[in-house]
Formats: sequence, C-alpha cells, structure tokens
Amino acid sequence: MADLKNIGGRVGGATTAAKFLEHFTDYDWIHLDIAEPASLKKKSGYKQVGGTAVGVRLRYNFIESQIRLKQYE
Repeated sequence: MADLKNIGGRVGGATTAAKFLEHFTDYDWIHLDIAEPASLKKKSGYKQVGGTAVGVRLRYNFIESQIRLKQYE
C-alpha cells in the first residue's frame, strides 16, 4: 500500500509521480508522463476526442525493435 498522495496537480503531477517511484523502488526506473501531452477537442482521423498520448506508438515501436534485435544476437 502506498502512503503518499499525488498532490502535484496538473502542473507538478509528473514530478510528484517521479518522486513517488523514487521513494517506493530500489531499482532503476523511468517515468514517462504520457497521459495527456496533447488533447483534441474533436475527432481527427483515427484519433479520438481527449488525450492523444502523443509518442506512445513511437516508444512502443522503438522498444519492440530493440527486443527483435536482441533476439538475433
């Protein structure tokens, strides 16, 4: 159970989340704040209204390509 509250709000949320992870982990970690870096007011192509999670697909494809490379080493 966590005993810290995410009190950063919209402006400090990423920093608070990173400090939360730092406090509760004893291994290397990374915090990617991808919840809502961009937001759409109306549907655009395949993108729905709301948070677009810009960069999620790019990060996924990069990680997947690294895994594939490791399999051929």
